[in-house]
Amino acid sequence: LLEPKGVKFIDKSLSGHCHETNTCATDLKILTSENGMNPDSYTRQSFVEAYKDDWQMAKVEIVMCFHPSAMCELFMPLKKRLFVIASTRYELGRESAEEWREWNKNLEEIAADRRNLIAANNLYDVKYIEYFTGLKPVLLPSWIKMNEDDMYTGISDDILIAPMHSSSSEAITKKLKSISSRFKGMHEKYGHYTFSQLSENTAIIHIPYQVSLMSLFEQYAMGIPILAPTPAF
Repeated sequence: LLEPKGVKFIDKSLSGHCHETNTCATDLKILTSENGMNPDSYTRQSFVEAYKDDWQMAKVEIVMCFHPSAMCELFMPLKKRLFVIASTRYELGRESAEEWREWNKNLEEIAADRRNLIAANNLYDVKYIEYFTGLKPVLLPSWIKMNEDDMYTGISDDILIAPMHSSSSEAITKKLKSISSRFKGMHEKYGHYTFSQLSENTAIIHIPYQVSLMSLFEQYAMGIPILAPTPAF
């Protein structure tokens, strides 16, 4: 979206799914998938020492932190513009009372600089951050442009059941299948799937395990009908 305007992104991901987008970190200093989520004081100090004179970091104007958004704490001593954009609870990786209070303090310091940005990709997390910090985050919904081949066709009668990450998932899936043979587990039907495969189905039923899921943003962008339970369910 911004590359045509001359903006260059450097993505060195520690995500377990980075191979899907070819963004896995190969030359990242200090941070690893083991220590990146909740780095101790030694790791933080080592990170600053490693990057304060780094040639690539010297070219960076803005650091964007999404998941966890608290990773922006590490970049504060480097005096970069910081865009803290929560895609889930902003205290991820800072769950102890002491760590959470320190993160709140640092977030307020970040927000005090008008060059920085505090935001979330969903309204729940906007209000969540506001409740615990008093700050007023910007709502920046995840924007996804789908290819024409990935848009909804609905040529299959099947209704997919999205992964639930719940101890009740097996019982719920069994109940749905007893109601209609049209219900099919997403991974049961496809294993590893493509967007175009998902868009062929009549609908997808979600029993969300949290309020912000990238798969919901993706499937909404496809135009596939999304079914979700009522609170009473």
